[in-house]
Amino acid sequence: MMKKILLVLSTLFSLTISTQVFSEEIKVEKKDIYPKMNLNLEYGFLSVLDHKIQFSKNNTYFDYVKDGGQNNLFNVAKLSADFQFNPQHSLVFLYQPLAIETQGTLAKEIKEENVTFAQ
Repeated sequence: MMKKILLVLSTLFSLTISTQVFSEEIKVEKKDIYPKMNLNLEYGFLSVLDHKIQFSKNNTYFDYVKDGGQNNLFNVAKLSADFQFNPQHSLVFLYQPLAIETQGTLAKEIKEENVTFAQ
């Protein structure tokens, strides 16, 4: 019984060694082919952390996040095409539109450009 186990183990060991030697023989170096092109699409969310405005000292200091409805997440997407000519030189075309439109109801009176807006 012990001889059978040793025979099986030695056979497996020799197969493992021969497989490793064979894999070393057929290993071929792959070189990068240039130019390369990658297309990337990123999709996510944007949160406005701070957005305040006051047009002049007489006007109301308006907080868009607190009073203007910008206290939520907005969908954003970014599309880019990357062209790599060689390892040191690349060119990136980027399209990243950003449009944030909000609506809200005024919680207090505000004054902008000497005009008062009531709630």
